[in-house]
Amino acid sequence: MKQSEPYKNVLTERLCLRCLRLDDTEKMFAYRSHPEVLQYQSWQPRSLEEIQSFISSMVMRELNTPGWYQIGIALRGDGGLIGDCGIHVLETDSRIVEIAITIAPAFQAV
Repeated sequence: MKQSEPYKNVLTERLCLRCLRLDDTEKMFAYRSHPEVLQYQSWQPRSLEEIQSFISSMVMRELNTPGWYQIGIALRGDGGLIGDCGIHVLETDSRIVEIAITIAPAFQAV
């Protein structure tokens, strides 16, 4: 069964910002569990099942509601996930958001 996507993809020359999908589970777990990435994160997934649950919960969230919403950062050519972008809509003012980006170490520029 295909997940519905609540918004359109955003495309650049090299990247695609898109909804996270269940087939992103292993890649997301790999970079989110990497020691170099963990030192800057407040969330450390403990299992593939936790990542699957997290991705499934994003389908139920609306982008403009208070709380965190996560989208995938993928390569435009093959659609492979290389990171994710968190958008945190503040409860005190839904016009203000915080943005956090996590990129797999193999795709980070030095």
